[in-house]
Amino acid sequence: MLVRHAMTRGVFTVRETEDCREVLDTFRRDRIRRAPVVRGEELVGIVSERDLLRVVPNSIALLECAVERGIDAPKIATAMTKSVLTVSPDLHLEDAANLMHLRRIGGLPVVDGKTIVGMLTETDIFRAFVALWHDEATVRVTLAPPKGDARQRPADEPLRIALDLGLDVMGLNTFRAPGGVRLTSLRVRGARAGDLPERLAAKGWNLIEVERRGAQRVA
Repeated sequence: MLVRHAMTRGVFTVRETEDCREVLDTFRRDRIRRAPVVRGEELVGIVSERDLLRVVPNSIALLECAVERGIDAPKIATAMTKSVLTVSPDLHLEDAANLMHLRRIGGLPVVDGKTIVGMLTETDIFRAFVALWHDEATVRVTLAPPKGDARQRPADEPLRIALDLGLDVMGLNTFRAPGGVRLTSLRVRGARAGDLPERLAAKGWNLIEVERRGAQRVA
């Protein structure tokens, strides 16, 4: 899956010359956490609710004091972050998610050239993850290779077993669990889906979890 398949389009943007207080009101009303800052169609920065709170008076007393002194409300240009990390719409979603995790960023503008075409947030990634795993699989199996097995089991062995049973494979994922144990997650559907756990166990695979969703065993 690519970023373009998960990103939010029709992104709310702000301009450098806008009033921080007014933008903050919009953020709170529409539950927006961050917004790209544009000059025309070109991305020039990004501003978050936290950035706005740093420069907007945070109490009625301070606000009234600023008004009495004739102090203009700060503009977005004074609050925004100018060095913006962006991603391409053609970047793989898992790479973008890893980048957000490493940089501890909750959202990334998606740009095509210099033009912003979308926004990728943690919510978008969660939604994509759910969409990938919420399918019509009738059996989901999480398994690990036999302990102390001298030879490394090929990662695709569970896949080949599923195909030998004539099953439709909805998804296959191999990953390292905490502690370095290699786990495989396999999702299948088909008339003989109920036979899969037994076949895997017969091959020596350790079944960590088996979820059956209406699967029927056929002899």
